Amino acid sequence: MKGGERRDAIIRELRGAGAPVSGSSLAKAVGVSRQVVVQDIALLRADGHDVVATSRGYVLLDGHGEPQVPTRLVKVCHSIDDLADELTTIVDLG
Repeated sequence: MKGGERRDAIIRELRGAGAPVSGSSLAKAVGVSRQVVVQDIALLRADGHDVVATSRGYVLLDGHGEPQVPTRLVKVCHSIDDLADELTTIVDLG
């Protein structure tokens, strides 16, 4: 199973689960190690899937398995002279 197929399978498992799914259970379901599942979860999050790790396992919060567009709201208070410094700081910190 290729990486993309495996991540799709992980999303299907999480979507179909009524409770948190442990990393070990996901690893067994897709035939890889738990560490590979951890890496796949990180990639899924980077793709916009709202996968949350709880003490009992992983949960898919977006409900549909469709990536959510990541957004951040940053409120600032600055003078026009400080604008360049604030924007540089925001970009530098991601």
